[in-house]
Amino acid sequence: MDALLDTAAFGFLVARDDGYVEAANRTLAEMLRTTVERLVGRHLDNLLSTPGRIFYQSHFFPVLRLQGRIAEVYVSLVAEGGTEVPVLL
Repeated sequence: MDALLDTAAFGFLVARDDGYVEAANRTLAEMLRTTVERLVGRHLDNLLSTPGRIFYQSHFFPVLRLQGRIAEVYVSLVAEGGTEVPVLL
């Protein structure tokens, strides 16, 4: 990952259309109290809070597949230890 993006003040994550994380920056990993290596290859379902997972499966992903993009969406990711981290996608 580009060094500038890796140390940006914001979390960055790239997920494939099947929901698996392809890339993440160090800032996001630190926000979630984990490592980039532990994020890459995980499914978004394993990173989202329960309400976020329901929203992802019932609304976010179907609309993304139909329209090809999504405007701002607020969800919570779950950090190591179970703490929820609010994010804007």
